[in-house]
Amino acid sequence: MQSNSESKRLLRSKNQRNALYLAADGICVGCGVDLPSNWHADHIDPWSKTKRTNVHEMQALCPNCNRRKGVLKMEEFVMADNNSFQLRSHQQEMQKIARRLATGDDGIEKIICDVTPGGGKSLLPIIAARELKRANKIDKVCIVVPRKSLQEQMGQGFMDNDVRRGLSHSLSIMQATNEINPSKGTDGYVTTYQAIAQDSSRINEYELNRSRYLLVLDEPHHILNDDIWHHSLIGLVDRAKFVILMSGTLYRHGRQKIGFLNYRGNPPEID
Repeated sequence: MQSNSESKRLLRSKNQRNALYLAADGICVGCGVDLPSNWHADHIDPWSKTKRTNVHEMQALCPNCNRRKGVLKMEEFVMADNNSFQLRSHQQEMQKIARRLATGDDGIEKIICDVTPGGGKSLLPIIAARELKRANKIDKVCIVVPRKSLQEQMGQGFMDNDVRRGLSHSLSIMQATNEINPSKGTDGYVTTYQAIAQDSSRINEYELNRSRYLLVLDEPHHILNDDIWHHSLIGLVDRAKFVILMSGTLYRHGRQKIGFLNYRGNPPEID
């Protein structure tokens, strides 16, 4: 049997719970995951302090976020959560650039990221896609990687619970290989350079024509200027709304030129 105070604390109206769910678009306000069937109607300011149960002062949280929030105010909970998830300097820089692009058009179309191996560059597409998609600057993200193992890692990275909570995102992508509708209702897809080079039907170009895409080329030093990978990617680069090239090294052996980078001087140096 519930006490009278417990009864007053709970939001019992089905219509009001539905309104909270719709206001959150079915996504946990705390961590960005899809709300489970047992989601919680949470008091933004704890009921123990306000003694009010008003749907306009509540939000939809997954059970895990509601338990972790406890008696904290929402801003206190967010601050504590963000402090436990620290972005590195280059990740913060990507966030700043993406937010600039999200708030206005300043002419930037290509972003080049030179990140030390092991430096966490796999977060950069998530950070950029989150900011640009929220601002309705893009519809989806396409990530191209040089190896199948990286394709799997990138797809799994979007689903990492710590990252989803730390960045407050709910994006997901599919692993695809030259198939119609490669994102299949998600926020994009990850494929390989080999697959793009074998795409004789130009399915990927068609996909980037259909929607506004952020195109991410991982480890672009594998793309030798004027080779088959370079030529097969030109159609995607031309159709993308924004392009990110991210690598642990921006130079090839013998200073051979990398596709989609600008050079000057002799021997050539990246401009």
